[in-house]
Amino acid sequence: MKYIPHSLFVFFAFAFFSCKQNQQMEQQEHRLTLTDSLQQLISIDTAKIRSISTPLNLSGQITFVQDKVVEVFPLFGGNVVEVHAELGDYVEKGSLLATIRSSEVADFQQQEVEIMTNLEVAQKNFDVATDMASSGLSSQREVLVAQKELDNANAQLKKIREIISIYNISDNSLYSLKSPVSGFVVQKNINREMQFRSDNNTEIFTISGLDEVWVTANVYESDISKIKLHNPAQIRVSAFPNDFWDTRIEKIYNVINPESKTMTIQMNLSNPDYKLKPGMFAQVQTVNAQLESQQEICINKNAIIFDNNKQYVVAMIDNRDFEIKEITTKTVSGDYAVISAGLAENEQIVNKNALLIYTAISAN
Repeated sequence: MKYIPHSLFVFFAFAFFSCKQNQQMEQQEHRLTLTDSLQQLISIDTAKIRSISTPLNLSGQITFVQDKVVEVFPLFGGNVVEVHAELGDYVEKGSLLATIRSSEVADFQQQEVEIMTNLEVAQKNFDVATDMASSGLSSQREVLVAQKELDNANAQLKKIREIISIYNISDNSLYSLKSPVSGFVVQKNINREMQFRSDNNTEIFTISGLDEVWVTANVYESDISKIKLHNPAQIRVSAFPNDFWDTRIEKIYNVINPESKTMTIQMNLSNPDYKLKPGMFAQVQTVNAQLESQQEICINKNAIIFDNNKQYVVAMIDNRDFEIKEITTKTVSGDYAVISAGLAENEQIVNKNALLIYTAISAN
């Protein structure tokens, strides 16, 4: 055994205790003490063992509510004079979408002119027949025939004007294409100077309301037994990582896709602020309450602080000091987060205004 000089031993001992003292001082610097004024701003919760059902995580997509999707087709062939709505615009029912010039519209206008001429002739014939009948120069039968011709002319004029009104026909062979519903323009296949054939069967606008959307998700065969109608579900999208939407399974499509070997489920979501856009990818988490639950350490999810892609909580030490602890969450179920590392049972944490304490400690 080698002999260690006394002076060297003293050096190592001094270095060790100095390092330990610095660590203790550093820990104390990163703690905050509970005061009476601070106690009024926060609330304390305890990490507890709870029965949590293991959630099923699925990949989903935001889609349109099919009942609220309306496709708009050109009424006649023709040339696009003006486009009044663009992709993404919100339009009210009856809003002008496009103005189109059409030879078919010109035919309707010509018919209106001809019918008006026929009406004038029928009116004159009726007036003559009435005068002659009153003078005894013609029979009442001739008056009735003239009356019938006049009624037919009026009916034809009424019909052609109703058609002109329905198709929003104006002068110069123009007709206006208007929105049949209120909603957003979600698809547009029309541009100025574009020409349409009379047999065109492609929609030029698609309009949909977005105050409600569907979420569809695919379930693999091995997980089908975990899916039940009306199971609660929680939706998240990457565009708003701190937001979530609670819903439930509204429909199960009991058909397996032969290519992906998955079954589709559908959930409905209210979307009054239009945050959710059709086409967005969604993370769907659903829980089957009938499955066996597991005992897990849980805390209120509001106590978790996200910083630099890590998760933290503010723990209370000895009922007076605060300390930041990094944690790892296993999953979130309802209002609770399941903790897999970083906290033990019965540890106390701040669950109200935790970010306030976290910021104060981090600033030291």
